[in-house]
Amino acid sequence: MSKRTLRQIIVASLAISATLVFGSFAKAQEEPTAGFRARIEADWAKQEGTRDRTVGTKDALDDLIARSGDLLACLEENEYVDADKLDAFRDAIAAAKQFANEKSASADEEAIASAYRALRWASRDAIFANELLKDTPIVFEKANRFGFQILQEYLSYYERYSNQRGGGLFRLEKPGFSFKTTELSADFPRGLFATPSLSYDAKTLYFAFADFSKVQDPDPDAPVRNAYHMRAEGDATEQVAQFLTESDGKYCLYRMNLETGESEKLTDGPWDDFDPTLLPDGSLAFMSTRRGGFARCNQTWEPIMVATLHKRTPDGQIRHLSWHETNEWTPSVLDDGRILYTRWDYVDRNAARFQGLWLTNPDGTGAVTLFGNYTESPVACIQGRQIPNSNKIVFTATAHHTAVGGSIVILDPTKVKYDPETGQDSPESIERITPEIAFPETPNDDGEMNLPDQYYYSPNPLSEDFFLVSYSFDPANGYLTTNGNLTEDTVGSGKLGLYYRDRFGNLELLFDDEKYSCRYPLILRERETIPAKIPSLLPDESASNVERAADGKTETGTFTLFDVRESLWPFPEDRKIKELRVYQLLPKFPSHAGHLPPIGHDYAGNARMYLGSVPVEDDGSAYFTAPARKPLYFQAVDESGRAVQTMLSEVYLQPGENRGCVGCHEQQQTTFPNSENRVKAALRAPSELAPGPEGSAPFSFPILMQPLLDKRCVECHSGEEGSAKPALTGEIEDHFTVSYNRLEPYLQWYAWFNTYHEVVSLPGECGADICPLSGIIDDDNHKDIGLTDEERRLIYFWLDSNIPFYGVYREDEQERQQRGEKVPAPALQ
Repeated sequence: MSKRTLRQIIVASLAISATLVFGSFAKAQEEPTAGFRARIEADWAKQEGTRDRTVGTKDALDDLIARSGDLLACLEENEYVDADKLDAFRDAIAAAKQFANEKSASADEEAIASAYRALRWASRDAIFANELLKDTPIVFEKANRFGFQILQEYLSYYERYSNQRGGGLFRLEKPGFSFKTTELSADFPRGLFATPSLSYDAKTLYFAFADFSKVQDPDPDAPVRNAYHMRAEGDATEQVAQFLTESDGKYCLYRMNLETGESEKLTDGPWDDFDPTLLPDGSLAFMSTRRGGFARCNQTWEPIMVATLHKRTPDGQIRHLSWHETNEWTPSVLDDGRILYTRWDYVDRNAARFQGLWLTNPDGTGAVTLFGNYTESPVACIQGRQIPNSNKIVFTATAHHTAVGGSIVILDPTKVKYDPETGQDSPESIERITPEIAFPETPNDDGEMNLPDQYYYSPNPLSEDFFLVSYSFDPANGYLTTNGNLTEDTVGSGKLGLYYRDRFGNLELLFDDEKYSCRYPLILRERETIPAKIPSLLPDESASNVERAADGKTETGTFTLFDVRESLWPFPEDRKIKELRVYQLLPKFPSHAGHLPPIGHDYAGNARMYLGSVPVEDDGSAYFTAPARKPLYFQAVDESGRAVQTMLSEVYLQPGENRGCVGCHEQQQTTFPNSENRVKAALRAPSELAPGPEGSAPFSFPILMQPLLDKRCVECHSGEEGSAKPALTGEIEDHFTVSYNRLEPYLQWYAWFNTYHEVVSLPGECGADICPLSGIIDDDNHKDIGLTDEERRLIYFWLDSNIPFYGVYREDEQERQQRGEKVPAPALQ
């Protein structure tokens, strides 16, 4: 059977399925109305306007001829279009070429424009005769956009208090030939829809909906407020406290039977649930704020609730899949059954970068970075989806400080690697499908910030060459647009329309709306490939249930490290690794404002606890037990007690999970060699964590460090007139103590601003290695103060731990820590 015949059978069966569900299409497509043609041609003119030309210029015609030729070659090679359509398209290209070569030099603008439009209509006819697209409706969403930065994109708080509403879910009946739509959500109350997705058979629509009918101004003409108005209200603490307890007005998951139109609410409660995507076993992966906590760099008026990956099983149970302490977004399912999603990952580094693509198994085990966690270009990789009949992934390259939107990019997972010179994600693995749009928030050749004046959103791949997209002729806008200096007339994001886009540069309007952005185009066609089912290897997968987590029980799992020195960059030869430190990061709660209250000198840094250390064998291996359901990170520590390498990311275990890693920042595709002997650590029972010093769980500078300063330093650094500087006494001073404040010039730390390694950490350049204090304690003035080895190690430990003062976020608990009192670990972990 030929490739052409097989494809015809598949497409015919899919068309029959679509007819049964959505009603019969006319055998011949309707002739576009004059109004339809005028809107399409007006859109072409706007497209050429983005290139500072008109459809009546020779440059515009020449470009159209070139990309039409590329499109024709692709359609011919893949047999996507019937021969008669291809012949008509080929003839139109030939006629346009003849005109361009023989007449365009002397032709007036209108004559060139006429030739341009003739070829453009022929190109459009071929595009919508493509069997990947033809005769198939598209479901999409209409909605306003808040538009300030990526963090507000999927949280109901902003839509609710900015008084946004309207839009809905719609079906575009004859894409490419008509603007006729059918509303699917007419029976829903006033509110907003978000993040629709389809079942594999295209008969069920999943989506999020926030019902604002009980929480917003009922006046249908009430003005929609913008970011300026919300900021003008100032501190939103009381408003946030009320919002967190209310179930009304939150995004909940729904499913809609597209055959009957009936809808069912799937989740409820005082959380935002959004981004539903169907798993092969009938569960729904989705994002939810049920994890608890806030992002660490919010302004007082913008509470960013942390949303992470969850799962709803077919029987309605809700389970945590992720225990990450910062936001995650836009899950989708790969053909191999794993979940692809975006994770914001800023442990001890810049907060405005590192929103990369991650993978995890459907039971939440094995979460691992794929691309984007170690690069600043692009800043954020979001809305990732696998391309049909390909292993490649399409995503939107966007910014942190604008609304979501940017350039369309394809990732080849087989080419993912770290650059050996920089340690960052190699750009060789990505291909820019829309090269005319720079990556937002990355520097251009002049060192200025790229802020594109147009953007793409929610790409839906039909193949590696063809895409359904949302597109705007205007900027995404947001914080960077006005450098944060919002004014009362600050506009929202550019309005999006639905478009076809291909890799050759062809862009064709499907539908736009005068008022609302149109997003998430979903082709109503059964998927040819159903993702594989990945069975859970956990002894009890229900152990990740939210209810189990809330009762304080924390089962364990194990980590196996094969060789700590298996690293992209070699470790210093003279520093033998003896142990691993294990830290736990704590979610930010209850304050929603960034750096309020501060936990140390690092701006908006992590509160943390030290869980303990485990030995590293002389072959570089380690095997140990660690608590599940907690975000953890590790440090490799040498014989002197100084960290040689530290993580700028985190990892977690599900209860009963056994995880392994090859080394420390090794190449992503590194595998452990099948040596004759097993690693030494695996030949014994797993190590238990040896607890750390008092004042490290949670961290407390007055308990951990001040006693040492009192014993060895205060005699000379008393703060009295004529004493040595700086003063190192423990009296309370402002938010910290005298000693902590005075030590600042002698310290170095990872931070949002002015950090020493913002993207990756380098072996031999961690905290104690770089902090001036490490040298001071052994200089000529201090070498005889009597520091013991244990005391010196304590100083190194504190420096390597990013010089924390507090280990908690609650103000009342910080006041106790400041006075030198012990506080327990926070309830939210």
